[in-house]
Amino acid sequence: MTNLDTDSAKTVIFCSRTLHAIDVVAPGQSGRERLAVLAATYGPDLELLTSEEALNRYETPFISSVEGITEDRFHEMLNILPPMGWKTDSYGESFKMCEFTAGRVTAIFVRIGQRYATFSDRMSTPHRECCRRAAEYFVAHPQ
Repeated sequence: MTNLDTDSAKTVIFCSRTLHAIDVVAPGQSGRERLAVLAATYGPDLELLTSEEALNRYETPFISSVEGITEDRFHEMLNILPPMGWKTDSYGESFKMCEFTAGRVTAIFVRIGQRYATFSDRMSTPHRECCRRAAEYFVAHPQ
């Protein structure tokens, strides 16, 4: 278990209002003391988080729901930059943009049959999960 007040190598001072990391607690520094100093400048919305928690909180607003797109848009995005994680199998076809929106979040594109979709999520989202989410969207939004 991480003690955010003393395990400073993993502690980030995070602003819950702006969803940005403000500072990292230095080795040997008290996180709570540093938080109190920074609160005078940044206000009361600061909290101590692990670096992973801070990154997840920062990325969450950039994750989007699935929306339908045209075949032309799918191919435009496939050819604009080298695709990342490009896969085709019995579930469908998916790829991720090699440029990131924020943190580990990128645009994801999916083709199932003759239907096309996009959404934003973390680059680690598996191909099958991408196809599952697009398929659910297609069922809920028939042509």
